[in-house]
Amino acid sequence: GGGAGGGMGKTLAFCAGSWFLGGKIHSKRAVSKAQKKFKKEQKELYLQYYKDVMALQQQNVELQQYIDQTTLNQLDGEFSAADTNNDNKVSRAEFNMYKQDYLSKHPDMASQFPRFEDFDPDSNGLISKAEYDEYYRRLMAYS
Repeated sequence: GGGAGGGMGKTLAFCAGSWFLGGKIHSKRAVSKAQKKFKKEQKELYLQYYKDVMALQQQNVELQQYIDQTTLNQLDGEFSAADTNNDNKVSRAEFNMYKQDYLSKHPDMASQFPRFEDFDPDSNGLISKAEYDEYYRRLMAYS
């Protein structure tokens, strides 16, 4: 009877050892599989993040171009409004009429409204479209 009990103990020990060893092997396999899955998902997430950032940067560039173009169109419209005789030049009289009209609509801008001399660097008494554009080009470069 004693021999059978020893065989049973060995069998139980073997089974327990096999179960423990199998569990270790299986858990290592599961951990490895989970790590691979995590790395793959992390890579996909980083790739999506990169694509999103690039798309936002492109949108920012396009938005800035739109703002710049809209600003130029608005400035062209203001020059045309000031140039009442359509000779592509704004005289001091035209400037003063435009300034008076503008400030009647926007009195809070009186301290910020540029002087005629700011637009007429050659002091010939006329603001050409090129001088007008150059004034705003310098202004935008400083902002």
